[in-house]
Amino acid sequence: REKEHAVEQGIIAKAQEQVTVRLENFVITGDIHYAKGQTLADLMNDERVFLPLTSVSIAHGLKDLVSRPFVAVNKRRVILIKNSEKA
Repeated sequence: REKEHAVEQGIIAKAQEQVTVRLENFVITGDIHYAKGQTLADLMNDERVFLPLTSVSIAHGLKDLVSRPFVAVNKRRVILIKNSEKA
């Protein structure tokens, strides 16, 4: 019943995973949140244009540039996305 109530309220159980996203000039590391049962491939292939990430670090080359609580990455700019280990 608790799950039914959550769905009625628009709450979807999410999983969280740290990923590394390579763009042309930047490398972004952050947490991605997705519905249980989804995969990274599902997220990259769905109709949404942006990929939301939280707890983000952005680097250029070997230099860390900034940290942000949230970044929306344009999926068309992604060269590579992979699961990364949390330190």
